[in-house]
Amino acid sequence: MNNKSFTLAEIIIVVVIIGIMASFAIPGYQRTIERAHLSDARNNLLAIHAAEQAYFLEQQGFWPADGNAYATNDINTILHLSIIENGVGYKCAQGILVGQTYVCEAQRSTSSGFTMRATEQPISATNPQCTINCP
Repeated sequence: MNNKSFTLAEIIIVVVIIGIMASFAIPGYQRTIERAHLSDARNNLLAIHAAEQAYFLEQQGFWPADGNAYATNDINTILHLSIIENGVGYKCAQGILVGQTYVCEAQRSTSSGFTMRATEQPISATNPQCTINCP
């Protein structure tokens, strides 16, 4: 008799092997996704920093200077950017010296989320900087 089928034991072994492989792959994939969000947030904060520098040259002061905190839509409108949130929220507010400083944050609010902050200081290893839950 020429029977060409799989036995139940063979199918179970294949399913177990796939499960073991997935248990190693999924956490690595999730870490990769978080690192990608962090990189995206850093790039957007660099774009905000550049736009703030241009705004300062035109207006002789950084935005915002009214004491309010502004979210992504306002950042895009005022600084002429096109930041897409993509799981990360952005917020800008005035710094300690009105018109002379600003603080912008990117925040991913998940169980392993992060907060990254940029200020008016020159771009360096500490600006922008991840401040909470850095992957």
